[in-house]
Amino acid sequence: MNIPPVSIAAARVALVEQYADPVLRRRATMLWGTRGVGKSSVVRQVAARFEVPLVDLRLTSIEPVDIRGAIYADDVQAKTVWFPPEFPPTPADPEGILLLDELTAADQRLQISAYSLILDRRVGNYTLPDGWMVVVAGNASFHGAVSHDMGTALADRMFHFNVQASIDAFLQHALAQGFAPVVMAYLKLRPDRLDDTASQLANDYLVGTSPRFWEDVPSVLRSGLSEPAKRLFVQGRESAPPTPQSSSACFARSRPAWTWGACSRPRGVAERGAVTGRIAR
Repeated sequence: MNIPPVSIAAARVALVEQYADPVLRRRATMLWGTRGVGKSSVVRQVAARFEVPLVDLRLTSIEPVDIRGAIYADDVQAKTVWFPPEFPPTPADPEGILLLDELTAADQRLQISAYSLILDRRVGNYTLPDGWMVVVAGNASFHGAVSHDMGTALADRMFHFNVQASIDAFLQHALAQGFAPVVMAYLKLRPDRLDDTASQLANDYLVGTSPRFWEDVPSVLRSGLSEPAKRLFVQGRESAPPTPQSSSACFARSRPAWTWGACSRPRGVAERGAVTGRIAR
């Protein structure tokens, strides 16, 4: 992909500034990125920042008729007309964000209807209000997800962000959200484990670590599950078999304290800067 990578934090700032500009708001933006990197959540954050409604359409779970509407016979007009769906924003909501998620994985018939909203801000007889911004999200084929090629005509009508996981940004997010210190300490020691999509694909693993995985781990550690059960739940989301360096092995040894010597850092993997917060020793 010939789009420079950006962190999810940088993408959020850019989307905030785009929405604040009435002219740029009318041009759609495409968020490319692997699973769990935070594409959908960052759009929700922007909508919350401006206190505007968000319409979130998961294109893989709807049919073309859900965007275009259903056709029916109007006896009064003596012709067939389109009966619009319920999701499109109305003049009652003059501003907001329309998220077309999983565009590249959607059925190509559905993509055609979505293209009309992206390119012309209209579909059938419906026109999207001027104050609404369209954000599109999806995966590329090299992300290991189901993906259909995007034509140059559509790509040329959008801004594009190649969103990638950033350990520094994620650690700040983890600190703000009150993640367990053991999780932040592990990622500080093993930043290569924040997102191992490349290793997952290279080894043909079904699952792998991602920012979404690390969002789930604190919930497992805080739960009332037994230590063996916690280890199994964490193991079930990791791509590699358990090793002394895997997170499931490190967390299982915490009980609940954790020591820096519990997990070793592989050669070539640099430790990140300090993370504010108490780490039990």
